[in-house]
Amino acid sequence: MARLAHLTEERGTELGKSPEDIAKARSQFDMGHLAVAVIEVQKPSDKIPAIEQTYSAGAVCLALLNAALAAGWGANWLSGWQTHDRTFCERAFGLAENERVAGLIHIATESVAPPERPRPDVAAITSWVAE
Repeated sequence: MARLAHLTEERGTELGKSPEDIAKARSQFDMGHLAVAVIEVQKPSDKIPAIEQTYSAGAVCLALLNAALAAGWGANWLSGWQTHDRTFCERAFGLAENERVAGLIHIATESVAPPERPRPDVAAITSWVAE
């Protein structure tokens, strides 16, 4: 985790990120003790379109998150500018060109319940069509 925090600061400085952006991005590594990096690997396939490979990686993230929470752990699925930066991912995880970070699942003992975030009004963004 310390190595990822250092790489985040190093890469953020190279990219000209503000000190605030760098501090926020590295804080997940400074404060965390365990993070599982879920890596999406795109493979050419006649049967599985690329978008479905991406969805599958997201499903792995959600399943891992839900399993950790169901087991009584505190867990959070985080990403950030660094996980979408090719250079950071190559340095941090040695990713090949066809690989990318789908998510970082942080797992730990929950000390406080996270605050609720604003959620969209589901009724305002959902429409039903009856046939």
